[in-house]
Amino acid sequence: QALRDSSMQSYMSSKKTFNYRGLTSFVTMWTFLGMAFSGLVLFATPQGRIANWTNWSFLGITKEGWEGVHNILMILFFVSIGLHIYYNWKVLLHYFKNRATRKLTMTKELLVSLAITGVFLSGAVMEWQPFWSVQDLNESIKNYWASDEGNNPPAPHAEDLTLAELTNHTKTSVEAMLSDLAKNNIAVPSENATLSDIAEANTLTPDEVYSMLSKG
Repeated sequence: QALRDSSMQSYMSSKKTFNYRGLTSFVTMWTFLGMAFSGLVLFATPQGRIANWTNWSFLGITKEGWEGVHNILMILFFVSIGLHIYYNWKVLLHYFKNRATRKLTMTKELLVSLAITGVFLSGAVMEWQPFWSVQDLNESIKNYWASDEGNNPPAPHAEDLTLAELTNHTKTSVEAMLSDLAKNNIAVPSENATLSDIAEANTLTPDEVYSMLSKG
């Protein structure tokens, strides 16, 4: 009975104590995994002009949304890393101390880690192979999205153009474009509505609205 009571008291004590060091470790782990995943998604996304034109999304999140996810997780990651260093400062210092003199010293592991990081950083800055092959792969993915003519807008940020501004690209009047949209039961929110506004109001993508105008 005494052992059971002691175990119960120990359990209740552990439940009452909140482990902030453990909290920062978990937050660091989750944010790192989230940043890694969002980074891979952004690595494979199309260029911004194509993503905006086609309303590209992954798991229901647009490219801009994934950029927001990545940036916010990055800030949280930096904060959690700072707290992690604070809570584990003595342990980290132990790696840099000479056991005999108890003084800070440069260890072989520290030098090797700096060398590895320096090589990868130099490879990225100087565009060395095979390091730069990662960037080449990224470019090939971007070019793949752009290879489909249907994904390419008629002008940069065409989704932000109004019908009046779009006349230079369609070679038709605003009245003709409004007629084409009306034939397709497309509502135009206002006179100054952009392609993006019209697409959003009709649950379409800007390129789908533009294709109706082009056919017209």
